[in-house]
Amino acid sequence: MGSDRELMSVLENDKCLYRCPEMPRHISVAINKFKYKLLYAAIFGGITSMNTSQFTQLNGYSNLFWGWRGEDDNMFNRIRFANMKILRPPPTTARFKMVKHDHESSNKPNPKRFSLLKNSLKTSFINS
Repeated sequence: MGSDRELMSVLENDKCLYRCPEMPRHISVAINKFKYKLLYAAIFGGITSMNTSQFTQLNGYSNLFWGWRGEDDNMFNRIRFANMKILRPPPTTARFKMVKHDHESSNKPNPKRFSLLKNSLKTSFINS
């Protein structure tokens, strides 16, 4: 373990159901660190769910995004490109608190993540 700090989400109540409905679901929509608001409209990170069929149709997560960051935005793009809708529970139901914990210091941000994200839809559905 490194000395960097990372945050982990803990559900604040028992009203949020962890399930895989008919469309991919972004669950962590209201987090105290972000004043219980989405960081940006195209976010699909934190706590998410989808069923096996959806995951297979989207060809899973890209292997291009080694290191930290970018893979969630890439998955958002894959979902939209596949004409799927992202479901989100109401922020009053899906409220999370961030708790500090040790972060693996060897898992640094990938410096190529933005260029990969920009060009990744060209190859997102190709099996490798």
